Amino acid sequence: MSEQPEKNIIKEIIAHLNSLEEKIKLLSDNIAETEDLVTINKLDMVNLKNGLEKLKISMPEVSPDTMNKLRELESITNNIGQIGRWKKIEEEIDNIKSALHGSKQKGLDDVIAGLEFINQKTTKLESEMKRLKSKKHAKTKNDIDKLHKRVEKVEKKTSFIKHCKGCHAIMNEKASFCSRCGKKV
Repeated sequence: MSEQPEKNIIKEIIAHLNSLEEKIKLLSDNIAETEDLVTINKLDMVNLKNGLEKLKISMPEVSPDTMNKLRELESITNNIGQIGRWKKIEEEIDNIKSALHGSKQKGLDDVIAGLEFINQKTTKLESEMKRLKSKKHAKTKNDIDKLHKRVEKVEKKTSFIKHCKGCHAIMNEKASFCSRCGKKV
């Protein structure tokens, strides 16, 4: 008769292990989605930087203010080091998985102790993932919004500039002739 309760406990442990594996899979999927978002944000920042570079080429000189803004943009792209932290969390999840598979061969008390440890570790990892994900997403969105506003300001400030088709000199949009080569615009 004592064999039946042990079988029930083992069934419960196996069901709990399967549940934990599903949670770990969900965490891995969330990490992959977050990495995709970070990649998209990086591409957006590269596009914004390229747009700023185009504006820089069309302007005769780059002001110190514009250079500072470009440095800030570069700083933002360098601060995306959060992915490294998420990869460490993924490694810990893999360690938990291996502990789960190894625990099936231990005694019942060892399995229960292992499950408690895994539950604590999983809870800690889940909360850390949520914190990192929300923190980085908010910061990146805020930085992108700032960059959009800056690009709009630069476009407004340079909207009156046009180029001579002959010598590519910069001139006022109201000019009829190029001041450098004299060609009609």
